[in-house]
Amino acid sequence: MSSDSLLDSELEPFQHCDMLPSLEGANLEDLDSWEQLWPLESLPPLPKRDPKYWSQATVGMLLIASMIVSLTVAVHLSVGRRSRWSNPSWCESADTVIQGFALLALFCTAFILCGRSGEVKRSRLTCYPIPAQVVHHLQGQLPRLDKNIDGPEHSTRLRSYCVRCLVWRTRGCESSHHCSICQRCVPEFDHHCGVLGRCISEANMPCFKATLGAGLAGLIALVLTNGWCSDG
Repeated sequence: MSSDSLLDSELEPFQHCDMLPSLEGANLEDLDSWEQLWPLESLPPLPKRDPKYWSQATVGMLLIASMIVSLTVAVHLSVGRRSRWSNPSWCESADTVIQGFALLALFCTAFILCGRSGEVKRSRLTCYPIPAQVVHHLQGQLPRLDKNIDGPEHSTRLRSYCVRCLVWRTRGCESSHHCSICQRCVPEFDHHCGVLGRCISEANMPCFKATLGAGLAGLIALVLTNGWCSDG
């Protein structure tokens, strides 16, 4: 059965919610039937990223790279003559320590920029079942929807359907959010980082904290090196 041949009777509320029922004899969770009824490739493309998604990431990457280079060079130049060292063990390892922090910051920044923060991707499990209102919109019978659709109360999986991404946010991820800049739904959303241009969520929070920690540790390393190893 094609999506163009759906009858109004097939778009009536299903069980306790306004869902498009699957093929006759199948239930709400029958993904094979849903795929026959409305294939994933027939869905419209995902929303385009906001330009800030790219500009913020570019500026943030340059900012972090410049901070890494500046701290690394500053620590190296702060190491003076061995005769003036008050803490030889630190002074001998200062360059290695700051380089370790630099590599950690680079790795974590790359993960944040490229890791997609656990964005909800389209799949049979995340797209089906399709709410009837969305089907009517896709068929041109309704204008663009501007409000997400709550899932059926009896469902243990479906919490709310994003009318922009056309995916379900699942129960158990109550803080899921559609980011207006990334233009994707992010489970366990914390905030959108305006420096890196990416959403910070439970999936990349360890790297976000590690990046901040590496920056703070680099500043402390610079202070210590100036105090223990410089010629001044």
